[in-house]
Amino acid sequence: MSTASAQPDVVYFNLGRVWTMALTTLIEMTRQKVFYFMIVFGLLMIGTASFFSIFSFGEEAQYITQLKFIKDTGLGAVSVFGSIIAIVATAQLLPAELENRTIYTILAKPVHRSEFLLGKFVGVTLLLTISVALMGTLFLGVVFIKDQHLSGSIYHETVEAAESVVASQPGMTPATKEKVMADAHQRATQSADEIHKTAGYRDILKALATTLIKLWLVAAITLMLSAMATSMVFTVVMSAMLYFGGHLVPVAQKFYATSKTLPGEWMSFVVTWIVPNLAAFDVADDLFAGDLLPWLKVLKILSYGLFYLLVTLTLAHLLFREREI
Repeated sequence: MSTASAQPDVVYFNLGRVWTMALTTLIEMTRQKVFYFMIVFGLLMIGTASFFSIFSFGEEAQYITQLKFIKDTGLGAVSVFGSIIAIVATAQLLPAELENRTIYTILAKPVHRSEFLLGKFVGVTLLLTISVALMGTLFLGVVFIKDQHLSGSIYHETVEAAESVVASQPGMTPATKEKVMADAHQRATQSADEIHKTAGYRDILKALATTLIKLWLVAAITLMLSAMATSMVFTVVMSAMLYFGGHLVPVAQKFYATSKTLPGEWMSFVVTWIVPNLAAFDVADDLFAGDLLPWLKVLKILSYGLFYLLVTLTLAHLLFREREI
């Protein structure tokens, strides 16, 4: 009589458990007051950008520059407040689980550490996506309202100026009057079209996409630091330092590019290939200059962000797998 040897049950990676963990994480984070504070401040900053745009200066200050100011301010608000949410919300994920001791209950079940970590990250990405969607919707709404107001104003001003010229010259022939008014309508239409073009709704959507990828990467970096740190304060401080350092990568690259010393060459290698260039995700300068944002550039930015995102999550998994809990 042969006895079959008992085989241990094998628990495979399951996306369903990851999704469940993500939804739970999302619900927990939406109950935190800091999330609503950052969202409200971001919305207020975007909403008031239309008012402060009237104080912009330049030859086109009355029309074009106002739209450029709103676009620059709105995109900056989405990036800054989204980054604060990404760092603060992500930094407290693992410490909160350890403090409440819920992580022991979760990992005691057939749940891989990779599923736990990935679920937390997906929950953060959902929160960031919702945040960008809310601020981005208001952003586009403010740009649209300002676009309609400015284009309507410049059209009526141009036509009214032509009507004043015609009224001030009673001896003008009907043919001349008709020509003056036709030219005025043409100039007014061209000016309004220029304002519509400056609004650049498609470019704003592209900029929001690159900003969202940057926020995901910032969250991934914070999660990686949290996987090896024991203090939430340490994680927040280090994440903030890497955030600012990532935006200074182009400056560091130029500084170390001409270095002939060994430390300088090592630093050049680090800032070029290791530290993610977060400044590459910021396309506000393109929007402010009124330049079109080509899809090729957007795809390059998204590919760059996804590559570093994959590398960072892999490192976070390796660190969390070896951590004693």
